[in-house]
Amino acid sequence: MSCWRAGLGDDSIWPGRLGAVLRDERDPSFVKHTYEAQLRQRILQIACGYEDCNDATELRSEPAFQTAMNRVAGDESAALASQPTLSRFERRTAAEVLAMSEVMVDVWIDQLKARGAKACRDIVLEFDPTDDPTHGPQQMSMSHGYYDQYMYHPLLVFDGEGWPVSGCAAAGACFGESGSGERVAADLREDTERGQAGNFIKDLKNAMFADRLSCSRFLSNQFRLLLHAAAYIVMLELRREMANTALAKAQMDTLRLKLIKIGACIVVTARRVWVQISEFDPSRPLFEYHARRLARVPT
Repeated sequence: MSCWRAGLGDDSIWPGRLGAVLRDERDPSFVKHTYEAQLRQRILQIACGYEDCNDATELRSEPAFQTAMNRVAGDESAALASQPTLSRFERRTAAEVLAMSEVMVDVWIDQLKARGAKACRDIVLEFDPTDDPTHGPQQMSMSHGYYDQYMYHPLLVFDGEGWPVSGCAAAGACFGESGSGERVAADLREDTERGQAGNFIKDLKNAMFADRLSCSRFLSNQFRLLLHAAAYIVMLELRREMANTALAKAQMDTLRLKLIKIGACIVVTARRVWVQISEFDPSRPLFEYHARRLARVPT
């Protein structure tokens, strides 16, 4: 719940703007899970470490996920979308994927403006391709000589603060066979900064599982890449919320273990959803700090 409110809590920015570009041609009278709700659920699951659609089979009835999705936890009608529903949801058109990519860039620009003139003064963009192994008959899968495998070759764009500006899935040998990317910057920087993009990619691939482009359809994999980039933004915003703590520079998988995937008892009452954490949990002070910042609960 905390990671959702930190990164995607503002409906006007995230679910609304991203979901608005997805054309829903289903009969509204038969729709139980809107595309916007499925988008929110998919991003939230990835951020929490459940990147596989199959995980939705159990998580659709999990009280914490239902609460984060503004459902009445425990109610029979509160069940979230199932795995088959989410799998059908990922079949997007080229126009939708392009429009969603444009929204992602717009959101990056908006957060720069919100941070003030200093954030906009020196902008550095890191362009880096990375390898993503493919398996079986996946569209546009190609052999790459440098990596010695069949793969996709996504091009990822980060700014100097680690924000994923854009991501484009590409055929296996699209960017040549040297294995190295090109750097485009708004101003000249020391070469030592070059390695920072590698850390951003590491978080995106290892912590946010962006290399799970396993659909047979290429456009579905491009859509997945954007979903994983959005989940990365959720965790990036969560880390910014923890700027004055020991987690200020933590990797995203560490952030998840300390604040999200923690042992707790969920108790649902008529008025509240209680998250009961062990008093001996070493991460409890960090969790309480963040919960109070988000909910503004008096200490």
